[in-house]
Amino acid sequence: MSKRVLERYWNGDPVLRNHPKVLGVFDEIRCDIRAGRVFPALRENEIHLYHEGGRVLRIRPQSVYTHRKYAHGCGDRNGEESLCSLTNEKYQEIKKGCRCHNRKPDKETWIVSRLFKRFSVWADGTECAQPKLIDIEVRLRPDQSEKASQMIDLLFLGDAGHLTFVEVKRQYDSRVRSQATPEVVGQICEYERTLSGNQDTVVCAYAKVSRILGNGFCLKGFEPPRRVFGRVPILVCRRDAKPGKDTWLRHRLSLCAKGEIDSRYPVVDGGAICEGAYGDDEPPLWCTKGLWEHLDLKTVFEKIHRLEGP
Repeated sequence: MSKRVLERYWNGDPVLRNHPKVLGVFDEIRCDIRAGRVFPALRENEIHLYHEGGRVLRIRPQSVYTHRKYAHGCGDRNGEESLCSLTNEKYQEIKKGCRCHNRKPDKETWIVSRLFKRFSVWADGTECAQPKLIDIEVRLRPDQSEKASQMIDLLFLGDAGHLTFVEVKRQYDSRVRSQATPEVVGQICEYERTLSGNQDTVVCAYAKVSRILGNGFCLKGFEPPRRVFGRVPILVCRRDAKPGKDTWLRHRLSLCAKGEIDSRYPVVDGGAICEGAYGDDEPPLWCTKGLWEHLDLKTVFEKIHRLEGP
């Protein structure tokens, strides 16, 4: 039987505190998740832990893996290694290696990780009104083959149980800059085609995520989702105020400055990743402080969801 477009499950002990390799650092991991420093994601019989732009741990029912470059603090070591034991000292060392390797201002995965503390569904103190981040690096299997060939950056759960997939692009990414139609448009169209006929599968998968990760880390799960929003908005993070020659993107960012979003290609100005990216211009109303971490996603999603109609 071929695999479905998206699968999420766990065949190990339902409580990660009992995991033979994790029990010694369970409390530290749980504390990091609640603080928004680490983000947990359920895969196919694996739990991945992300931290500041990298995957620090890959947990299987009886084993734990990390990347060699994190475990040994050396950037030229390739591949993963199995951890015979995971002490708190080793866990902190791996996190430090991950930060050193990935904490770069222009690295997209690190830029994404800056949203964890404010939007993670598992973090304490997140704003109730804002959508909750429930998954990252979501891999889809569009042709139901073994190979997952599509990956969407973020998945949020909003009001009324809406799941909204979001693609993140840096303002200076060549895939979003063009005087004609850029590469990102074809990418988004593929995502939307894959999602269009698989709503039930996706909704079912994330109901499992809530239950399994909630039980696994002794955290409160989220309400099961009800439906998938059919569009995949492009969230653009800005770095500088240079307009460039990319008329396609510039036009859509100009609409955002007026509080509007292009109905055909929902490009959203997601705020700046550094000071001064707007120059003398004012950021959109949903970026009141002008910075990436202060993005008002509730307002953005309300505008985007209206594009789909009643």
